[in-house]
Amino acid sequence: MSQCGKRTERMQSVIKRAIGALGLVVVASTTAAEAQPMGGEAHLSIESTTDLSSMHAGETGLLAIDIIVQEGWHTYWPGISDTGYGISFDIDTPDSVELKDPIWPSPERYLQRGGILDHTYEGTQTVLVPFVIRENTPDSVVVFTIKANYLVCDQVCLPGKGSASTSLHVVDDASKQVQTSRY
Repeated sequence: MSQCGKRTERMQSVIKRAIGALGLVVVASTTAAEAQPMGGEAHLSIESTTDLSSMHAGETGLLAIDIIVQEGWHTYWPGISDTGYGISFDIDTPDSVELKDPIWPSPERYLQRGGILDHTYEGTQTVLVPFVIRENTPDSVVVFTIKANYLVCDQVCLPGKGSASTSLHVVDDASKQVQTSRY
């Protein structure tokens, strides 16, 4: 093989290795980017609890969902605002639980130049969701799983998702004692 042929072969080998190494860098970067949260998760979180740790079938309880917004940031009330979209919850429960309409705290009115009006939350806010354990529910543990979608804003707005869960014990025997309140 000529000198020129050997150089060409070596050059092709170097190029193939460089392309392979570049491919690994791209894959590693993509994987790291996919592992990062959407952005809003660093500035808003949710937690949940119920007012009772145990209750009888047929009784009413309260699910409390805490929206915890980082200082300097805000999120939007799910009612009418001129910009942004309100936080929303998808609450998964067994069929033995009947959820009622959420009770939202009053938002702050935020009036901007040009008459733009938003309704926002800052700090920690608690949404209360009344629920009823249906009659004839057997002795069991009921799990509430909450998934949230929101927009959290400072100088820039970031979409985010969060989740939380909590549980309580349903006692089917009316003669058994249940805990009256967590508080």
